[in-house]
Formats: sequence, structure tokens, C-alpha cells
Amino acid sequence: MDRSQDPSPLHTAWREIREETSLTECSLMLFRRGREFTFTDEAIGREWTIFPFAFLLRSQGAEESIRLDWEHTTWKWFDVA
Repeated sequence: MDRSQDPSPLHTAWREIREETSLTECSLMLFRRGREFTFTDEAIGREWTIFPFAFLLRSQGAEESIRLDWEHTTWKWFDVA
């Protein structure tokens, strides 16, 4: 898919979550949106813009539906506190 077709960073986040974990808006909800920030990786001469988002599972059983794609071998939950 051409990522430039995503209408917003949030849309991109939802698409990536769906592609990489199989979780959808039925199993997750947007918890918070952070302020975007940009930095330069001098080693490769590239500028990156990060759009932070945090999502919560809607129910405990939702994690059983996680199906990782080829980009990942494992996953782990972290408490934001």
C-alpha cells in the first residue's frame, strides 16, 4: 500500500496496528495523542517526524486475537505508569 495515501498520522497508526498485529478499532481505543516531534539522524542524514499515540485494549480477551506479521517475532505489554 502507498503510505502517502493515508489521510492522517492517526489513520496511518490504525493501519499499521491492523497490518502488524491484526488488532482493530473493535479491540482497541485511542487513549492519548502526543505532540509530534522531529529529529535528524546525522548518521544517515535523514530527518524523522514522530507522531506518538497510545492505545488501550477494550477488553482483556482482545490480546488473544493478536496475530503478528512478518515484521515481528514476539510482543509484550508495558504499564505506562
